[in-house]
Amino acid sequence: MQESGDNSDDGRARRRYWLPWRYDRRHHVESAVLSAIIHLLLLLLFASVTFGPGKGLIGEGMAGLGDAEVALSEQADRQLDARDLLKQVTIEPAAVPETQRAAQPLPKLPSLGAPLASATRLRNVSASFSATGGLGNLSGEFGSVIGKLRKTGLDVVLVVDSTGSMQQVLKELTDRMAVLTRTLQRLVPAARVGAVAFRDSDDSEYVTRFVDLTRNPAKVQEFLAGLRAAGGGDWEDGVWEGLESAIGSLSWAPDAKKVVILVGSSPPHDEDMPAVLSLVSNFKARGGIVSTIDITQRLHEEHHRFIYRSIHGKEPTEFPPQPEHNLKVKAVFADIARAGGGEVASGSFESALAEQILVFTFGSRWKNELKSIGVSSKS
Repeated sequence: MQESGDNSDDGRARRRYWLPWRYDRRHHVESAVLSAIIHLLLLLLFASVTFGPGKGLIGEGMAGLGDAEVALSEQADRQLDARDLLKQVTIEPAAVPETQRAAQPLPKLPSLGAPLASATRLRNVSASFSATGGLGNLSGEFGSVIGKLRKTGLDVVLVVDSTGSMQQVLKELTDRMAVLTRTLQRLVPAARVGAVAFRDSDDSEYVTRFVDLTRNPAKVQEFLAGLRAAGGGDWEDGVWEGLESAIGSLSWAPDAKKVVILVGSSPPHDEDMPAVLSLVSNFKARGGIVSTIDITQRLHEEHHRFIYRSIHGKEPTEFPPQPEHNLKVKAVFADIARAGGGEVASGSFESALAEQILVFTFGSRWKNELKSIGVSSKS
């Protein structure tokens, strides 16, 4: 207690030592003022950096931060552009080379079916015949002929009169076309058949129609079945147009034996006859053959039979001679066959028209050999 009431110099010295705040009050105020000034200057400096032109180290640093922000924005844009570009890029898998393995022999398996036919394979098929109509071993000259045809091919085109008197002939050809083609293909598996139908040159429905050469007999059969015998009127018909269509419009194989067989009952127009002979002669020079089948006798007998049955109610036992115009057809068809290097046949051909076509395809020289095969429903 005495110390706190001591006013001596020693006492005041002791109090100054024990109560330092009394001694440092002025110094503290000065420090506070100085600190406020410094903070105010810093605040002004910060304001100038944020809202001013950005001078000095801090300003430059903030400007650098701004540049960094711009750079980051540009980089982001570039990344977005790159993603857009990637969407347009097609990435294909890298090609991996196949490993070559040594060929392994396949196990032998039983046959599961016949191979598909081709022109080359068909030409090399072996076929022959026997006296009973089945196929045996071909030999001799005829065997050589067939062997050559299997290598070169065989194309046969029927040129058929389709005017009004020919309906029964068209029906017979339609009914027999399938077995006729099969018989040809038993000997020459690559054989093809086509057909041309003709009327007169002024017919309003058509002058010629054709089905191209084919190994499919159903196509030719369908074509013939769709024909309707009509037109004609006068005695002469469009024979030249029919032959010209057959020789000039169908797709003949270059190396095949080419055979045209004209089946009709009327001659060409007189003014067309020179053109007909020239046409078939040129075809012969290119390796073709034109043969003719005159069926005027068949039509003559059918007509007489119809009249006789109508009057007498029974079949006739004999037929009158053919009229002069029928004999003209026979002569003209013979001239056409001669110019075309072929053969001519005239007759009734009762159920034997397909057989005559078969004989003319290979030639009458081989008639006996071909008779052994025949064109029957069992062919």
